[in-house]
Amino acid sequence: MSRTDHAPRRRFWRAALAALAVAIGCGGPPPLDERVRELATLPAASESSSDELRRAIATLRQQRGAPDQLEPAGFKPPASQNSAAQLALVFSDAFRTQISPRVQELVDSGERSPGLLENHAPVLRRLEAAAALGTCRFATDSPAGYFAPMRYLDDVALAARFELLHSRQSANDGDPAAAMNAWRRAMGWCHRLARVRRVSARVLAATLRAELLNELALQLDARVYGRYEAEQVYGLLRDQLADWPSDRRMLVGDRAMVAHAYEALRIGLLDRMVTLDERKRLRGAGLYDRLMEPEASELDADQTNYLAAMDLLIASAESAYHERVDAVDQAIELARRTPDVAAYDMFLVELPEAMLLVARDRSRCEAWSLALSAAADLVAPKFRTNPVNGLPYEAQVDATRVVVRTQDPRAGDAVCPRFDTLAGGAR
Repeated sequence: MSRTDHAPRRRFWRAALAALAVAIGCGGPPPLDERVRELATLPAASESSSDELRRAIATLRQQRGAPDQLEPAGFKPPASQNSAAQLALVFSDAFRTQISPRVQELVDSGERSPGLLENHAPVLRRLEAAAALGTCRFATDSPAGYFAPMRYLDDVALAARFELLHSRQSANDGDPAAAMNAWRRAMGWCHRLARVRRVSARVLAATLRAELLNELALQLDARVYGRYEAEQVYGLLRDQLADWPSDRRMLVGDRAMVAHAYEALRIGLLDRMVTLDERKRLRGAGLYDRLMEPEASELDADQTNYLAAMDLLIASAESAYHERVDAVDQAIELARRTPDVAAYDMFLVELPEAMLLVARDRSRCEAWSLALSAAADLVAPKFRTNPVNGLPYEAQVDATRVVVRTQDPRAGDAVCPRFDTLAGGAR
C-alpha cells in the first residue's frame, strides 16, 4: 500500500474565512458577512451586459446550481441527532491547533502513543457517540461561497486520525474487536465527508481513506484479524462503493463557489480571498493588478469561459476518470481562452489533480474489496478495470496471500493474507 497522496492545496478558503471572522460585527458599512451573502444570488453576472454570461447563469440557476440553491431543503435534523453537529462540539479551535500536528505525525510514522489516547479518553467517547448517530449534515453554508467556514474539514480529519490511532493501539493490545470498530468509525467519517458538495471535502476524504487502508494493510500483515473482521471490512467497502457519490456533486458545488467568487472579485474582495502566497503567485503571473481592479467586460468573458469549462467536466462526470482525460484537456483550453484572468489560474488549476485523487480513492477501495473477497472466500464484486487508467486489475493468489494489482504505483496494491491459512486472527 502506498503512502497517502498529497492533496492539492486548499486554495483560498482559509484566507476568506479569516477575513470574514475579522469583519463580522464591525461598524460603518454593512458587515462583510452581509455583503457576502448578498452575492449568493449572483446579481452582477445575472445582470451582465454579456448575453452569453447571462444565459450561462440562467442555465446554472435552472439546474439549481447557484450558491443560494445548494443547501438541502426540507427537514433539518436536530443537533442532538446530527453526527456532524455533535462532531463540531468535540474539538475546540485551541485543542485542534495544539493536537493535530502530533496526531498527524503519529499517523504518518506508524508509531503508537498510548498516553495521548489515555489523556483524551473523553474525546474518544464523544467521537464514538457522534459516529453512532444515523443522520449527518455538515454546516457547509453555501450562500457564503468561498467565505464559508470549513472547520468541519479539520474536525473530520482529526476524528478519523484519532480513531486510526485508537485502532492501532487496540490492535497492539490484542483487542481486534476494538481495533476494527475504531477503524470502521473512521471509514464512516470518510464516507460522510465524501458526500459534501465540495472538492476539498472529496480530496480530504480520499486522503484519509488512503491512510486508513494503509493501516488496515499493516494490521492484516501483523495477523491482527481473522475471517470475521475480513467480512466486516468487505461489507463496509461494498456498501460505500454502492453509495459512491458521483463527481458531479463536487463539481457542481465547486462551480457554485467559484460563481460566488467572481461576484466577490467584482466588488473588490480579492485581498480577502487569497493568502499571501497566492497573492505572490498572482503577482508573478501578472494577474494581481488586473483582478484588484477588474474590467467588467473582461471578468464577464473570463467567467463565461470558466462556466463553459465546467459544463464539459460536469457533463462527463459519470464516466470513469480515464475516459474523461480529453474532456479535462478541453476544459483547460476553454478556461485559458482570452482574457485568461482567473478562470484557470485561480479556479481550475488544481481541479484535474483533485479529480485524479478522487478516482484513485475509488480504485483503492475496489482493489481492496476484490482482495478481501478472494482472501476470505466471499462473493467477488464485479470490478474489472481501474477507473484511473482503464487497465484490468490483476489478482495473484497463492497459498498464503492475495495481491490485487491496480497497475497504478501511486495507488499501490491491495495485499491481503489468506484467512483460511491464518493460525491466529480474531476468529
